[in-house]
Amino acid sequence: MDTEITKTRPNRFRALRFPPSSSSQPALPDAPSDDDRLYRRAALLIALVAVAARFWMAWVTHSTAEDFLITLRYAENLAGGHGFAYNPGERVLGTTTPLYTLLLALAAWLRFDAALVGKACSILADGLTCYLLARLLARREIRQPVAGLFAALLYALSSTPVNISIGGMETALVTCAGLAAIHAYVAGRRRVLCVLGAVLFLLRIDGLLLFALLVLPLAVRQRRWPWRDLTLGLALALPWLIFAQAYFGSPIPTSLIAKLTVYSHNFATSRAVIQDAFARQFLVGGVQITLTALFLAGAAAIIRQRDPRLGPPLLWLTLYYGAMFVSHVPPFPWYFLPPWPLVLGIAGLGAGKIAGWAGRGLSETARLPLRRLAPFALAAYGMFGVAHLRALRADIARTQAVEDSLRVPMGLWLGQQAGPRERILLEPIGYVGYYSRRPILDMIGLVSPEVFPSYDRPDFLADIVRRFRPAWLCLRPREAALLRRQAPGLLEAEYRYVREFHATARPPDFLRFHRLKP
Repeated sequence: MDTEITKTRPNRFRALRFPPSSSSQPALPDAPSDDDRLYRRAALLIALVAVAARFWMAWVTHSTAEDFLITLRYAENLAGGHGFAYNPGERVLGTTTPLYTLLLALAAWLRFDAALVGKACSILADGLTCYLLARLLARREIRQPVAGLFAALLYALSSTPVNISIGGMETALVTCAGLAAIHAYVAGRRRVLCVLGAVLFLLRIDGLLLFALLVLPLAVRQRRWPWRDLTLGLALALPWLIFAQAYFGSPIPTSLIAKLTVYSHNFATSRAVIQDAFARQFLVGGVQITLTALFLAGAAAIIRQRDPRLGPPLLWLTLYYGAMFVSHVPPFPWYFLPPWPLVLGIAGLGAGKIAGWAGRGLSETARLPLRRLAPFALAAYGMFGVAHLRALRADIARTQAVEDSLRVPMGLWLGQQAGPRERILLEPIGYVGYYSRRPILDMIGLVSPEVFPSYDRPDFLADIVRRFRPAWLCLRPREAALLRRQAPGLLEAEYRYVREFHATARPPDFLRFHRLKP
């Protein structure tokens, strides 16, 4: 990519150069050129490819994420008149995404298929993320449109974004809103940024960190504190804050407290597990290593130039992944996703920077054929990515088959065998809770904060069983063995073994115990 800038013809492939801006309002955009219109159409095409690929994948695999069913149960209970609750009658904010829950509840109340609506919203959000990513790098402050198209195409056809969006979780919406907020920050649009800050907060509370890291430097850059726009954002979030404080006692999700409480005690994830997850995300395989190297090159250029526009997003990305790395919470794949478009974008900038260095000694005539190769390279990668979807479909279908053959039957069986008021103690509450429609005692505490005090004891699982005496225990073999070690004789004295469930062959995945009636 060309890094020279001529006076007669602006070069869209120039390296990063961000002129300082002291204006309180963004400058008027230049009239779009023919090339820019072409890049817009290409970005839109990539977004459509992303949406089509995800709808097809969702159709053939009917993939549904475990955690999505927790939010869906909240939404259906709310729509059915049972309150904003996982277990009817228990006012516990166990979902981290109130706005998404309300959207699903509205769909269920209108007699739509709430699960289908949620998955469609996530898929469309991913398409918009691809478009925003391509347009972010094509902005006149950055001028790396080809790199933006490559980054968008990579996000459109990568395994993790596809897998997470079709599962129905709110992660795709959070990712899209976060990238839109970065877009608004780069463009200097205060009001849009503040509105998106409220949306981020209502989608997931940790989005406040990104908003804070964007609005503060924007105020410094524009030399004006956006009080009116902040008031608008607060007005959008205030109704939920008032309701959550009155209904739940706090707007902070219990699920967030559970992860910080439980995983920092007895369920603390080992350093080796966390390091392995980060290695698989960034350092395993040629593609990941190349992306990481390009990202480091782009990040170095941002830091060296003290870039006022991409510096704060880079800081957020560093803090986000840094918190994941030092915490004791398992680094699930969807946790990596919200900053991932920014990783790809900065990697695209790094590629543009390297291409600029490589092309410094070439004449304009020599550079022209290289530029003409970009559409063919995009098409080739697109075909490779589409071909990869077949293998991805097999992986997702295999995972979903386990859920269909194990946790769905578990939930349906308990719905038939357990009484309407009999509580079930288990850890994976999504499928079992949704399909059983029975009261759940969550071992981790996502929807059952009453278990938190037990985690101050070495015999936490036995203490939970003694304190609450759940009618049913649904335990993995290792959890049953742990209970027997913590309280010898308790399981055999107070419960009878009922049956076991298998995903495939032996050994069993879950054991069922029913409490002996006094």
